[in-house]
Amino acid sequence: MEIEGESPKHVTLDIMHEDALLSSIKEKMEHNSLSNCVCKVPEELYKGNEEKYFPTTLSIGPLHHNTTNHTLKPMEDQKWRYLNTLIARAPNSEATLDTCIKSLRQVEQKARKFYGQPIPMGRDRLVELLLLDACFIIELFLNYAFKSLRRRDDPCFTSSDSLSHLRCDLILYENQIPFFILDQIFHLVPIPKHCHHSLIDLALFFFKKLIPENNEKKIIAPQTHHLLDLIRQDYLPTHSTHAVTIPNIGHTYIPQASRLVSLGIRVERATTESTANVSFFNGKLSIPPLEIHSYTEILFRNLIAMEHCSSGCSKHVTSYVVLLEGLIRSERDVRVVQEREILIDGHEREREIVFLLQRLHVDVTRDEFYYRGLCEEISKHQTRRRDVCWVRMSEVYHRNFSPCSRKALKWAVDNLARKGDHLIMVVVRPDCHYESGEMQLWETTGSPLIPLSDFSNSTIMKKYGINPDAESLDIVTGASKQKEIVVLLKIYWGDAREKLCVSVDNIPLDSLVVGNRGLGKIQRVLMGSVSNYAVNNAPCPVTVVKSND
Repeated sequence: MEIEGESPKHVTLDIMHEDALLSSIKEKMEHNSLSNCVCKVPEELYKGNEEKYFPTTLSIGPLHHNTTNHTLKPMEDQKWRYLNTLIARAPNSEATLDTCIKSLRQVEQKARKFYGQPIPMGRDRLVELLLLDACFIIELFLNYAFKSLRRRDDPCFTSSDSLSHLRCDLILYENQIPFFILDQIFHLVPIPKHCHHSLIDLALFFFKKLIPENNEKKIIAPQTHHLLDLIRQDYLPTHSTHAVTIPNIGHTYIPQASRLVSLGIRVERATTESTANVSFFNGKLSIPPLEIHSYTEILFRNLIAMEHCSSGCSKHVTSYVVLLEGLIRSERDVRVVQEREILIDGHEREREIVFLLQRLHVDVTRDEFYYRGLCEEISKHQTRRRDVCWVRMSEVYHRNFSPCSRKALKWAVDNLARKGDHLIMVVVRPDCHYESGEMQLWETTGSPLIPLSDFSNSTIMKKYGINPDAESLDIVTGASKQKEIVVLLKIYWGDAREKLCVSVDNIPLDSLVVGNRGLGKIQRVLMGSVSNYAVNNAPCPVTVVKSND
């Protein structure tokens, strides 16, 4: 098109300007989508755990090529065998090989930009490396999917350990090649006629042990950077985060699983399309199942490294690991999630799972923490629930587990206790000079709060000089299960009247239910009535349940 009054020379220059603009935009688009997709992992992440980040059997890509690690040499020879096998399926293998080389030369500069550092290789050497690695991965996937393609002496499949080592190396962040290279070669080399699967299907099948079962049919993003990124997509949540106002984030905002249960919060297994879809609603924390296996630590470490190093990458997996680490900090927490089939494990012991999560410890900022809204909701619910628990808490005074005390206990369970409440049994023992046992340690301050599971154990209670009767245990055990209340025991030593009133402030308590033994006037004057003293001196409402005995 010519502009009136101007020479054709100006028109030509204008067209050249449009071509330059188009090239500039394309270059910027390519740079932002590919630049620094794979970088070197910082020393503070890998130090002391090099085997979790660096390949031990198989080197993929230029970052670990030609290293001094002699354990990588055998698999380099296997790469050439796989390349020959794959290309040889074509009617004209030389023409196919030439097509692959020309295709890779066209994207060689694009592949260089994929890495966060200069690649000290010439053009042909890098093209050869990309071709060799891409063909090896494709042939490995095909051999895994179709056993008929394998040689009996194939070192990749001679044992489960050899295959496991290959998987571990293929998910290392530094051990990747661009996925567009894999896809490009996949469409140029001859694929067996009985294979109707896409490259992504073959890859997901090879890594199926690393992918949660409920995630296998998840839609993959159109732009996948590399194989580790492909797996990461199965660990991303499918819903957006919520706006929150938390000033900062840390483990204090992630209560332990056992603590949540003790506060009456239901922790349940969720059925959802993503492992990361953890939710909290109406007092229920729903967590999708996660299987702990031999790949777990390496996978999470490298996913965290990817999110840490890749420019513009969200911290979804990092946030998920931080959440798990906060929820599971003790063996008791492990039991809570295992009993609910949230944590599935066939090998690791409870303590080892805790250590595994501790080894994965990583910091995340408030803005990057995906579950900050969920943690705020739990925190708010805890505050509301704690108010209910302590305000409505029924406290029962027991003295030697007498009949009147049992009656008061039963009355409190039947008339006051509601779902989620705390019922604390206060026992006061005579003030004596004990030579051994727990009494010496807690004689002044009283014992710690003892859970129902412990004071149901006669061996444990013998240390405190207490022997709960069967009828009282039946009452509280039944109440704990039927009414879903938390039952605890507190022991004091000394004057029953004074210690009972002290307990109101120390625990603290808001109401008391005590039994009355029905003493006559003279007996009350001589011995003193604990219930009368509590009514007149306790800084909280007191209910006295009279005995008919």
